[in-house]
Amino acid sequence: MLSEQEAKERIQIALDNANEYIKNENLYAQNFNKERIEECLRQRGEYLGLSQNIYWLKGLSEDSFNSFVSSLESSFGSSLES
Repeated sequence: MLSEQEAKERIQIALDNANEYIKNENLYAQNFNKERIEECLRQRGEYLGLSQNIYWLKGLSEDSFNSFVSSLESSFGSSLES
């Protein structure tokens, strides 16, 4: 079983990784050309004779992440506080 300190460290690593993911996702979104991707997918579908729909999903937003962190903190109570 993990000690309380080890659990805190692992949770912090997970939160840091999630923050890094959000930062990378936002950078990707800035350079993202949705129209060009949709056009390429349409052309590919026509070439292959596929009938397809394109659906875009939003990535993990900062608000969603903050909500997740709040939920996690409330689940562990004050044990996450330094």
